[in-house]
Amino acid sequence: MKEKSIRKIAFAYVGSFAGAGFISGQEIMQFFAKFGGYGILAEIICGILFFSITLISIFIVRKTGDVGIENIIAGDKTFFRKFFSSFFNAFFFSVVIIMIAGFGSLLEELTGIDERLASFIVIIPVFIIANFGAKGVSESMNIIMPGLTILLVIISVFGGFKGSGEFFSIANTADNPLLGNFFLSMLSFMAYNIIVAIAVFNAMYEKTDKKTLIKGSGLGIFIYLLIIVSMTYQMIIHFPDVQNVSFPMLVIAGKISPVLEKSFSILLLAGFFGCIVNLLFTFTVKVNRIGSLTGWKLNLVLLLIAYFLSAVGFKELIGVIYPITGYIGFIAVVMVFIHYLKLRKASSQ
Repeated sequence: MKEKSIRKIAFAYVGSFAGAGFISGQEIMQFFAKFGGYGILAEIICGILFFSITLISIFIVRKTGDVGIENIIAGDKTFFRKFFSSFFNAFFFSVVIIMIAGFGSLLEELTGIDERLASFIVIIPVFIIANFGAKGVSESMNIIMPGLTILLVIISVFGGFKGSGEFFSIANTADNPLLGNFFLSMLSFMAYNIIVAIAVFNAMYEKTDKKTLIKGSGLGIFIYLLIIVSMTYQMIIHFPDVQNVSFPMLVIAGKISPVLEKSFSILLLAGFFGCIVNLLFTFTVKVNRIGSLTGWKLNLVLLLIAYFLSAVGFKELIGVIYPITGYIGFIAVVMVFIHYLKLRKASSQ
């Protein structure tokens, strides 16, 4: 039974990282693959930091009895609790914008439909589902995301071990000033991902013993590292072909098999759609009123705002929103560590 719980925690942990932006390869390209072998080194360091911060958060929850992410970060500091609560809500909504842009960009690539029209097309069913229940989509994501992950593993394995890219020669070629080198990219990626992971992970704290949590998170991080390092390696060796595309892993899939490319693209579209619904639902559960707007009116206004902002572009949004979120999130990581040290000191007295 414990082994089953460990696996469940591990896959929940991996799932908190592996959104549609991650699986498409665009997120990994901007944060790691552009730095060649140094990017892979940064990913391994990220994995170590993920595990360390997870252990710290487990300790904080066990000592305080409060599983809320705001408590893990800020403890009893009311201002910071409110600030980070608002910050996370804004991040959830910003990812809705990114996913709408990603859906539109991918549908244009697959069908030739104008990207703006494609992005508008997706908000119509999202609006309907958001008002009449997102449960079915949420449950379907339990099939879609593992399916995408399996295809991702296949692409990473069969993508080969040779290409026209050079492993270290592309180091420090980032063209995004927010991600000027692999160290800054590592800190930003680690910060926004670990905070989201803890927020997803904390629901399991109350029902699971400490040893199982640690083993489950450790296994999850190991699986995550296998996936992200394999993806990054493929993007490095195929760098000339994927450095400027929106969906690097889709291009690599096409080099292996047209059937694999088509299967991956369909599941990726479904992944974008599911992420939009789930994140919009998460946001409106936490922020159920803005002024006089509630219910379907709130959903409509939010989707229209997200649609217009998605015109910035999928690659461009990832290159701005995720790094900025990461740098602000790094403040949260530092506060988690300070909270941990205070509790350690108090428990030793």
